[in-house]
Amino acid sequence: MPIERQQQAVSCSLSNLTGGMNASVPENMIAENEAALLENYMFEQGVLRTRDGYSEPLIDIGEPIDKIWYDLSTDGFLLAGKPPADGSGSANVYYAYVGEQSTSLGKLTGGERPMCCRFSDKIIVASGGKLQYYDYKNPLVTVESSFLSDNLWVQDMRLGTSKRGDDNFRYSSTGDCTSAEAWKEDTNMISQAQWYQIGACDGGDIIIVLTLAGDLIAFKTNGRGYRISGTVPDLSSDAILSDTHAEDDREAFALMGGTIVFATDLGLRSLQTTTTYGNFDTTEVAYKINRLLQENCHKPKVWNMLTRRQLWIRPNEADKKTFYIYQYDTGAAYKYVFHDDINDAVETSNGIMLATDAGLRRMNSEYTKDGNALIKSKIVSKMFITPNRIITRYLDMFVEGREGDNDGKIHVQIANRGFDYSLASKRRIKHFYNSLRAFEIVVTSSSPHRIKNFNLYGVDE
Repeated sequence: MPIERQQQAVSCSLSNLTGGMNASVPENMIAENEAALLENYMFEQGVLRTRDGYSEPLIDIGEPIDKIWYDLSTDGFLLAGKPPADGSGSANVYYAYVGEQSTSLGKLTGGERPMCCRFSDKIIVASGGKLQYYDYKNPLVTVESSFLSDNLWVQDMRLGTSKRGDDNFRYSSTGDCTSAEAWKEDTNMISQAQWYQIGACDGGDIIIVLTLAGDLIAFKTNGRGYRISGTVPDLSSDAILSDTHAEDDREAFALMGGTIVFATDLGLRSLQTTTTYGNFDTTEVAYKINRLLQENCHKPKVWNMLTRRQLWIRPNEADKKTFYIYQYDTGAAYKYVFHDDINDAVETSNGIMLATDAGLRRMNSEYTKDGNALIKSKIVSKMFITPNRIITRYLDMFVEGREGDNDGKIHVQIANRGFDYSLASKRRIKHFYNSLRAFEIVVTSSSPHRIKNFNLYGVDE
């Protein structure tokens, strides 16, 4: 909330909150273009507006959807349900297109949320058991020659796999990861399957292995991180991290260009290459909201929505409605509270698809509600404290509602004074007299809107 002083004139503005939320310092110490809370808002060309809503379910598999993999080549989705709560079995898997009946592909071999990747003309699936693949013709096929795995990557025409609880990661033979010979090792043939042990006897297990700047980075449960360089079979490793605080969940990690971002009990951190060849550095990410991420951190998950330049962070497995959004191209952050539990999310060529218990939903600017539920937005401005008195005079607002919505409104609250503002008229001057020594502006609404100009004028006496 910018505070501009010109002699005794005071202007408190909500027009430029491009700095986003800031929970790292007391409310009266945040910057002029920041707010204490931005809930269910997003920035569009620098203008603050209500976030996108999402559709009613577009794909229904007859059970809750727990995991999505978007197939860019076909615009289809590989979907996994939830395994039985009593641990008696594994999750069902389906392939589906929007507007068409889903196809059942069978069950996973493991009990973990699946990870998928494309290798040649097949979709490879790892869920903690034996590898499986889908060839678009048959149900899921189990690769009996493979090892237990829950993590996948592709490098040098080989499929790499790792498994939580193991010190080893493995590579398939060159160009093949599904045949009976794909995982058989032959030390006399470089093209055959290979394995590599990382951090033996260090007391930790591999959480995840990720590719970064041509190398592999392995994170382990003991807080250590390793870099693996070279090409198969001539690999070498060295320890680059000793106390990552990384959460023991492979979905708490995300690739963001030349950076690995991961959730910790200290908030969000990143690992990136430095200007010195071969060196890596960790740094804090999204420091303005890390205190909020720390408060209730339990099995956090991180998604990179690349074209939107956003990291989505869900800090607690027990609360699947609350997400924090970090806009990494500007450094701003805000909060989303969805109407439904969101089990998973993936960016597609037409918005973001959300996995819910009721089915797969699309989130983009076409929708102004969460299904049939209104989106409740809220702004809490910076706290303005003065040793004198602020005599408020008037509010000058230009808040634009959805075209054709004559019933939309926002509510403005300042201390003990509040009023409703109709979105039917875009521009309004509202006289607002009060005498205050400390105040914040709170704006709430259940109507979609854009804030183009919002200034409270007064005199500091």
